Amino acid sequence: MEVTKTNFDQALSILSKDIKNASCISFDIEMTGIWDSEYTKLNILDNLEMRYLKAKAVAEKFQIAQFGICLFEWVNSDKTTEISDDISNSFSSQNGYLISQNHNQNNGKHNANPKKRLKIENTVTNGYYNAKPFNFYIFPKFKNGIFKQEKVFSMLNSGIEFLAENNFDFNKWIYQGIPYVAFNDIESLKNIKIKSANRCNKKIPIPEDKTMFVNNFKEKIDLFIKNPTENEITILTSNNYERRLVHQETNGIDGLYSMSQRGDIIIKKLSKEEIDQKIESQLTEINESSERSKGFTKVIELLINAKKTIIGHNCLLDLVFIYSHFFGKLPNTLSEFKMLIHAIFPRIYDTKHIFEQSPELKLSYPSSTLKAISETVTIFYNLEIGSMFSKYITSSLHEAGYDAYLTGLVYLKANIDSDLASRLVFLNKIYVFKSDPEFISITESDVEPTRPNVIICSSTKGRLDLEKLDNFMDNEMGIPEVDLYPISETSCFIHLQKFEKHHTLELMSKIINKKIYKDSLWKVETYTDFCSNLPPLYNDRNVVLF
Repeated sequence: MEVTKTNFDQALSILSKDIKNASCISFDIEMTGIWDSEYTKLNILDNLEMRYLKAKAVAEKFQIAQFGICLFEWVNSDKTTEISDDISNSFSSQNGYLISQNHNQNNGKHNANPKKRLKIENTVTNGYYNAKPFNFYIFPKFKNGIFKQEKVFSMLNSGIEFLAENNFDFNKWIYQGIPYVAFNDIESLKNIKIKSANRCNKKIPIPEDKTMFVNNFKEKIDLFIKNPTENEITILTSNNYERRLVHQETNGIDGLYSMSQRGDIIIKKLSKEEIDQKIESQLTEINESSERSKGFTKVIELLINAKKTIIGHNCLLDLVFIYSHFFGKLPNTLSEFKMLIHAIFPRIYDTKHIFEQSPELKLSYPSSTLKAISETVTIFYNLEIGSMFSKYITSSLHEAGYDAYLTGLVYLKANIDSDLASRLVFLNKIYVFKSDPEFISITESDVEPTRPNVIICSSTKGRLDLEKLDNFMDNEMGIPEVDLYPISETSCFIHLQKFEKHHTLELMSKIINKKIYKDSLWKVETYTDFCSNLPPLYNDRNVVLF
């Protein structure tokens, strides 16, 4: 189901009703970029903390364009059999058939193909899964209800080309994208409005060029107060600053109430009771408007409150984006992030991690990409897609809603091909691409690598020239088998392919007094020392990442 601001209320109503019965919920995100420089690209020598910091830098710079969610509900045709709402629990043992996925174009239902029936023991088949995929276009509008927010975000050319190649509709994204306000921003923006309604705004100074304007409207107010037959006047204003000045001066006068109207200020004579009623009415409107202004954040709220099993595929970056865009400023450490994301989603499975780490699945599926796995998932439970969700009967790869749908199918397939005990091993383990170790444990301490054959070299002055460094290692140090990986403009990893730990330390002592330039010395550290005291992440990507 494609969702824009035009049909968002309808989709939200369906989602809020059906999420209660979902066995699991899969998700996927499309964003406007996944790195912003050589220094935020994934590096095989990153430790988990570095990988998180890179994801943090990317999430704070780029924008979510699509958010895909798919609900999977088990519909039991035998009313006497109960299925847990967490499909990671073991199913009842039933004799039955898994049916191959042959779509009926009329109603979106996967029908039985007698030639491809496969009898599977210990599997529930007296029912079917009802899949409901949603593809949300989301865009951070400047004006959203009573709130106004400026937001600067980046777009990576290769990322935008990728979206365009996969039929992403940029006009729909900008003009019809669902607005949203993050949870923390809602509260702060709401408090500003409440302070204004309660006449508690901080006083602003009167600039010299506004002195005449202030004197003129104060004179009008004095005449207005003295005239018993006049109950309302209008003060003409030309900008927000002038309007704040009028409100500021009026708020200090008993019996007067000011309100903005079509760019000007209306001042009325009211009793204290009438003013209190006006303020109460404003506060009610602020609370109601704040709720409406949440936009897509209401969907995130539903996911939190549902407390269902959440399924992603290679979803570390997705989770970091979700927190950054809907909850607030990302913490500076991986341990803090894990604690926060676990409070939001207590049960997460990453299908990339499952298919990479499960020996039996690895044997059956050599490639763990979502596309490769989904193409081989041909034997499955009965599956039905309702008429409102029938778009994904045909492939729409790299559209968030479709990828969320595939992620759920892949997860269900993993549940068929592995037993309960092995599935629980993968709970709250998030795959980390091109990394050793290969996953982050959300609920347990991670084992960080020591990498004794890696040292960090930094130039104490100026940019580090990797080509000169490579020549230096080969010609002056006599070490040709070296891999160099940039960390920042001034530092890099040196991976010594055939060196043991004592050789590495010996090499360090030799390098310390060497010069790469006439007036610039090396700074050398072990991998462990460097990782134990990572420098802060700078906002300016051209300075230093670590």
